[in-house]
Amino acid sequence: MGRTIIEPKPIGDNCGVCWGLGLPFGSGVTPSVITAIVSKIEKGALWLPGDGEPVDGTFALTQTASCTFLFFSPTFRVRLRWFAVVTPVSVTAGGIPQFNSFESGPCDLVLRGNPDPVGRKFFAGNVEIFL
Repeated sequence: MGRTIIEPKPIGDNCGVCWGLGLPFGSGVTPSVITAIVSKIEKGALWLPGDGEPVDGTFALTQTASCTFLFFSPTFRVRLRWFAVVTPVSVTAGGIPQFNSFESGPCDLVLRGNPDPVGRKFFAGNVEIFL
């Protein structure tokens, strides 16, 4: 039986908020690509047929600054930033925000959207980050 060799992810610019001695992700190196799984975004009370369907899937986010990662396509984008006190994540499609989460901790890997559908085109949802 052969062995499967998994190539390491390319090294990115150091994110000193999350990587380093005593930091949440340890003393390893910051990868240049991370994986985000977006799921369970729902249509809100203000959703209209022209607003499109909720984004759902697995995306490779590329590092664009030391603690910022982005997936960009012609139809939508997923952006994650790690700060010392907050982890903002957004999913935008056709210029319409579908998911916004501002978790209260640094370097969060599981983020949840607002559960209230009132006054929103999209609500709820989860974004899970894998390094």
